[in-house]
Amino acid sequence: MKKLFLCFLIATSFQLHSQDIIIQGKSLPLNPEYSVKFNSYELYEIDVEEVRNKIVNSPRSGIDINLVLGHNSHLLQVNKFNVIKPNCKVRIATANGIIEVDPDPTIQTYRGYNANFGGREVAITIAKNYMSIMFGEGEETYYLEQISHEFINSSINSFVLYDSKGYKDSHVMKNPVESVEKAKQ
Repeated sequence: MKKLFLCFLIATSFQLHSQDIIIQGKSLPLNPEYSVKFNSYELYEIDVEEVRNKIVNSPRSGIDINLVLGHNSHLLQVNKFNVIKPNCKVRIATANGIIEVDPDPTIQTYRGYNANFGGREVAITIAKNYMSIMFGEGEETYYLEQISHEFINSSINSFVLYDSKGYKDSHVMKNPVESVEKAKQ
């Protein structure tokens, strides 16, 4: 009986720690147009809505995500972390002045850790037709985000991967890293 229980315990522990979701990025060729914004970057195609549906419909609150980008795989272990407080309002500047609206109910945020060797914190934000992932590995922080609509041929499934030193400072287009760096000054 003890051996049967031990076998059951081992089998269920492997099941509990298996990857829930695989995000497979299909490598895309570099585009010289993006060199205006990035020093060093990689481009990927990822089906945003497929990923969002997998994450939103995950049966567990803790999710293991295997993020596969080219030849690199990153095991991201995340938990839902609601950064939007109840009764929060979003202020939007319009031609008729500032209006307040409810936040998009599809926005979900997750926090966790990169389980790779030297892995650090992870943050994921997803919403309808939107995904952004930040993960630390070693001494570097990486950003996987949708290609800005300012670029020609961008789509919701086109992503750029860059590190914290991989972007060029620009007064025209800002990305999350630039906004953080400017706030620190």
